[in-house]
Amino acid sequence: LENNKMYYFEVQAFTEIGLGATADPISIISSQEKPLPTLLVASSESIFIDDIDANQSHPVIDTTANPIELAYLMKENNFYWINIGNELLMYNTLTKNPVKIIDIWGTPKG
Repeated sequence: LENNKMYYFEVQAFTEIGLGATADPISIISSQEKPLPTLLVASSESIFIDDIDANQSHPVIDTTANPIELAYLMKENNFYWINIGNELLMYNTLTKNPVKIIDIWGTPKG
């Protein structure tokens, strides 16, 4: 990026069921320091943060069953996910303690 220039970004999620809604555009000025957006990725054996710019992956937690839905609440430092076993789980990044919250009956839809 060039210094002291304004850039505009829009984010749109893509999953196996298609494209999500496009977020409202945001703007940044490259001379002002702002954190980059975080990309959360769930693989068959882990949840990790992917830094595309630096070409680095930072593991968050290893999982025993594939996560199929994933959320992160920054204020609480909690990851939540539903795995293929229909379990709702939580992981706090401060306590580093994974917790199974409940078994879900039926098919989760997100």
